[in-house]
Amino acid sequence: MNTPPRTIHRGPEDRRARENFVRQVRRLRILLIGTYLAGGATLLLAFFHPFLLLLTVLLVAGSSMVYYTAAARIWRCPFCDHRFHPRNTLLLLNIPMFCPHCGEPLQPAFPEPPPPRDAVFFLYRKRRNLHRFLFAAMLGGALLMGLGFRLDRQSYPATGTAAFLLGLGLLVGSPLVDLWIWRCPHCNRFLTGLPLEDPSFCPYCGIRLRAKYPPGGS
Repeated sequence: MNTPPRTIHRGPEDRRARENFVRQVRRLRILLIGTYLAGGATLLLAFFHPFLLLLTVLLVAGSSMVYYTAAARIWRCPFCDHRFHPRNTLLLLNIPMFCPHCGEPLQPAFPEPPPPRDAVFFLYRKRRNLHRFLFAAMLGGALLMGLGFRLDRQSYPATGTAAFLLGLGLLVGSPLVDLWIWRCPHCNRFLTGLPLEDPSFCPYCGIRLRAKYPPGGS
């Protein structure tokens, strides 16, 4: 399927917008890492004094509120204004090279994105469907574990144990398989995001993953 060529903004103002985006995202990343470190350190101290457990909850809740407020303003594409999900911390820690929504480069120094290929579209479509199936299998595994626990308490120990073990296998195995499956067909890097998200471009190599242009894309 033929797709129109993509225009990349290359002016001095666009470069300043990319530099400002990277600078703000690095500050947001420091805030996120600080939140995890402070919560973990206080949680370790809570073993020695019960009062510190309440302090941990207050600290994590407060810092999370600050992080989500900052992410709502900063964690978005400076060109198409597409908002990245605040829980997409793996993408935040890596700082993407390209916007997965419009395909614009997000860093001042960026490589030329490779041209789209029909084989990439086809392989991405297969991996996306399998990615969503594995997410549904993980949810089904959690339900099976709950069902097995209930059956075990209702005098069905054999059936309950089998259901619990099957659910545990799905709950643990599905994400592990997904780490191997949900990758870019071109650069083979892990595609972050929620299961219902459908990126149009790889955030690392910039190759087009879907033939259809998103709203607001060039």
